[in-house]
Amino acid sequence: MTYQKALSRTVIFTSTVLFDREKIDKALLQMPDVPSEDTAMWWQILRNGHVAYGLKENLVIYRRPEKSLSSNKLRAITRIWGLYRKQEKMSVIASAACFCMWAVRAVWRRI
Repeated sequence: MTYQKALSRTVIFTSTVLFDREKIDKALLQMPDVPSEDTAMWWQILRNGHVAYGLKENLVIYRRPEKSLSSNKLRAITRIWGLYRKQEKMSVIASAACFCMWAVRAVWRRI
């Protein structure tokens, strides 16, 4: 997955990631102090020219508690919009385009 593709989806699951430390600068592996810091870090790594590769198999089983950070959809929307605008410094138009794709994919995953 490239940076551009990653902007419209949040599919990199932190607990299943492996890095090639010889290829990725250690400074890129620091999570920024922002909401959704894991997504911000993946975008940072990919923005610097790295590519993510996925497997088509489940590597973990994840249960989301009712009161988890990701269970509140309004907060999730706010966090993702903030990443586009503040972290990635994207225009309103570009943010809206990526956000719409993110929202469609988020709904589609839950159907």
